[in-house]
Amino acid sequence: MNNWVIKKSPYSSKILLESKIFGDSIYLLDHYSGREPFLYNGKKSNNFAMTPHALLDSNMVSELYLFIENNKKSGKNDFRDFLYFITKNRWNVSLHFYYLESFCKSDLDTFRKYAIRDTKAWLELMLMDEEYFLKTSIVKRTNNSQQIDHYLQNKSLDEQATEQVSQFIDMYCQFKNDLEIIQILLIKMILIKNFEMKDKKIEKQLEYFDFFMQEQFGKVLGRELCLAYQYFTNKAGKFLGIQKGTKYENAVKNIISTAWDIFLLRIPELFLKEPDTDKIFDLQYIVTKEKRLFEFSQLFEYEAILFVDGVAKPIFNFNIEEQINYYPIKSTDKGKHTGDIALLLEAMKLCLQKLL
Repeated sequence: MNNWVIKKSPYSSKILLESKIFGDSIYLLDHYSGREPFLYNGKKSNNFAMTPHALLDSNMVSELYLFIENNKKSGKNDFRDFLYFITKNRWNVSLHFYYLESFCKSDLDTFRKYAIRDTKAWLELMLMDEEYFLKTSIVKRTNNSQQIDHYLQNKSLDEQATEQVSQFIDMYCQFKNDLEIIQILLIKMILIKNFEMKDKKIEKQLEYFDFFMQEQFGKVLGRELCLAYQYFTNKAGKFLGIQKGTKYENAVKNIISTAWDIFLLRIPELFLKEPDTDKIFDLQYIVTKEKRLFEFSQLFEYEAILFVDGVAKPIFNFNIEEQINYYPIKSTDKGKHTGDIALLLEAMKLCLQKLL
């Protein structure tokens, strides 16, 4: 079991000490409080390397495509500044979240078409002459044969992009269920706060939410429990903003958007499960053009990340027990609706529609 200490890690980060904003529209989120995650394994120091990855959301991938498409010579200064930063500091760039979001929101043919197009743009970025870009801010193809072989693997640009997208499609499985569970829990928060228990004390609202989560899914989701507390106590800013009189269509749109935000914020912790073949951990940092997501991410600050049976269990820098007289109930083994998540979501939506 990997136990990662984040907030109280003995090491400052060598990668990023705080979140960065490029211009007024690109946000690089620091999820690790300026610390280097420390693997608590009985040793006094980490005996492995960490490499930074910029995890691009869909808007950032669109920006990348336009940048490459426009003859690699023009582009917005904020995006060019971002590219300069990650190139100078030798960051990798990941399309993982972009693939997930696009796959869930598109039919297969549409996804394949645009994912291949955008993957080709990503490959062009990976194949650029980095030193030339740092001197001129212009992207041109490298002559380094090792770099070319690493990314193209003796294939053409089209062939490699197509294969990469096909591999993602083949491994897609659990993500749709995860998103539906998040939506169900967001709806339950709204129902508890505004309808079912609006006059009850915060600890009773939390207890009910916790019970529902474990009864249905057999597990405690730390980020959702932390968010429920902040939502019930009006400390979550404009999060959701759904109440009696809100149009149902707007409510559903907001819930889906927030579920995607939560899902994206989960991804960095998943890459701390195990190192690659070179004993290097990929440290993921989300990059977005959405100020709302940047502000939303500030609600969550990792205290630690545990892995139990291969599943990430994040612990956030927020102690519910210290805030109110509430202690999460013991986790059950299995939720009764794990096989009918889509049906449960539709039932929850119908309930919300009737109450709004």
